[in-house]
Amino acid sequence: TSALFAFILARRSEINDRFRWHWAIFAGLATLSYFPLQKAFVLGQVQVWNNALFALAALAWIVDRRLLAGGLIGLMCLLKPQFLLFILCGLLRREWRFCAGWLVVVGAGGIAALIEFGLGNHLGYLAVLHELSRTGEAFISNQSVNGFLNRLLGTDATPAIWKDHEFPAYSPIVYFGTLVTSAIMIGTARACAMARAART
Repeated sequence: TSALFAFILARRSEINDRFRWHWAIFAGLATLSYFPLQKAFVLGQVQVWNNALFALAALAWIVDRRLLAGGLIGLMCLLKPQFLLFILCGLLRREWRFCAGWLVVVGAGGIAALIEFGLGNHLGYLAVLHELSRTGEAFISNQSVNGFLNRLLGTDATPAIWKDHEFPAYSPIVYFGTLVTSAIMIGTARACAMARAART
């Protein structure tokens, strides 16, 4: 998917069109050699599926298949609800086909999940998310702001060792630092999108 994505984008560029196969091969190899992707695969994390769905959604978006892109992002939300922010982007951009695809998948999947697992499991997952948001991850390969702050403040004595069932100690600095930087990044992205829209 990454190779095809690069190929299509290169074909749209006067400079890169003649290198479209080079870019495709490079993107494919770069994806396969990307450490977080490899680590998630080795650990058997659901993040592998989210990565694949996002790549497919991005591909659908650039070939103007907004309904399909929304459906694929909807599948991501069923696996990891934190991706709900994408529907806000769709609404703010008035991408109604994207929103429709998302709504169909999330609606059908959400109803099926409630029938299969019950309301208690869903509410319990909110408690899990709350706890995870309080600590984050200190593992040295986690290059997010949260991971950096956890390592900087020493909330985990051995960040170079992956722990299957442990999380770093809670730190208000890490928690609020992560919230603030996340808000800044999301706000900046939104401000840039609004500035672009104003210019067109």
